[in-house]
Amino acid sequence: MSKKGLKRLFGKKAIISLAVFIVVLTSSALTFYFTSDIYTLTRLGYSFNESVAISKTIDKSDLDLLKMAGYIDGFSTAISDPDFDATKLKDYIDYYTRYTSEDISFADAVAIINHDCASVEYQLAKRYINYYTQYQQDRLDFATAKVIIDANGDDIDYNTAQTILNNDNFISDKLVQYFDYHKKYSVLSIHNLITLVNKEITIIDQKEASILQALINENGFNWDNYNRYRAYMDNNPSFPIERVVSDINNNIDKPSAPPSYSGARPADLSKGNLILVNKQNYLDRNYVPTGLVNIEAAYGQLQVKSEVYTAYKAMADAAYQAGVPLYARSPYRSYATQASLYNNYVAQDGQAAADRYSARPGYSEHQTGLAIDITVGPSGTLGGFANSASYVWLMQNAHQYGFILRYPPGKENITGYMYEAWHWRYLGVDVATKVKNSGLTYDEYYARYIK
Repeated sequence: MSKKGLKRLFGKKAIISLAVFIVVLTSSALTFYFTSDIYTLTRLGYSFNESVAISKTIDKSDLDLLKMAGYIDGFSTAISDPDFDATKLKDYIDYYTRYTSEDISFADAVAIINHDCASVEYQLAKRYINYYTQYQQDRLDFATAKVIIDANGDDIDYNTAQTILNNDNFISDKLVQYFDYHKKYSVLSIHNLITLVNKEITIIDQKEASILQALINENGFNWDNYNRYRAYMDNNPSFPIERVVSDINNNIDKPSAPPSYSGARPADLSKGNLILVNKQNYLDRNYVPTGLVNIEAAYGQLQVKSEVYTAYKAMADAAYQAGVPLYARSPYRSYATQASLYNNYVAQDGQAAADRYSARPGYSEHQTGLAIDITVGPSGTLGGFANSASYVWLMQNAHQYGFILRYPPGKENITGYMYEAWHWRYLGVDVATKVKNSGLTYDEYYARYIK
């Protein structure tokens, strides 16, 4: 509408009044804006939209903190984070301004203060935050993240770190060493690396770590023999790990010192027919095997376990068909019977000599009901059996019926007993065949494959 139209509609005075009103209104609006928080924030460098958002989040009393700090990059984004706590604004700003020269982000400052790390240097605190953020979805708590980072575990994934921390043998003071070993020697299992660190065993390189891993995992490995294993390996570098463990466990490195009764432990009855009874594994004085049966006169005398007797009869029948007789002279013996025999031998030859050919009570295989002393007949002698055709036949065929020669020649330093051509032990066809084919004594085979 034209000026003339306005004058005709409102009159000259009304138009002047309206103009004055507009000027006053505009002036008031401008005055309000230039004196508002939004204006203050835009002057600090925030955009209008950022200023509006900030003014809605923080109190007027906190504006002075922002004025003193100046423009804070990322501030408007940080305040929209659910973890932002306006009551901690001063702490956020103080920490942020303290480390602005280190390119700290305000979001980091918020996270660091929220996790009570105000006294922690920024670079370390940032490592805490980064690790925690990376594995937060795996239910990692911040306190644990700090423990891991303080031990230089930044590059160790949380699942591995957690496995180390939860190990039964974990020692908190050694965490840095655990992580160091894991980073250097990844071939080691967590359990083994913890054990090695706890025992203060130094590893030179990855190759040695691989050897140790194989050694520790070998059947029959015993930490008490660790130094002997290592020395034996150094002296026999071509020997496989399984032979090293077996040889040392059977004192091959001590040819003048056959197994003794020192440190003996109860035999493992859970092994059934594979039970090992020797100078290191004994039976209780009250132990009597189940299933004992009488041996028929045509096959021998006394008693033996039923399963053993069945196998022995089949073997004896086959031997008879081949023209060689077998006779079970001394099968099962009770603890008391063995005690009587042993005491007589000691009285006759002295204990040192008796220990080479007779077991002390509780340490005899005969008490298991699984061993039989065999001769060529009722009048045959034990000492003469090695020169018989029956012995030759057994050496070739006994394993097919589940029996092995228990004390072979030249193995006293392993078995603890002199060569006994007459002493045969039942293991079952499968294991007896494996023992025969291995060329090992049963003591060695048990330590390597059964124990």
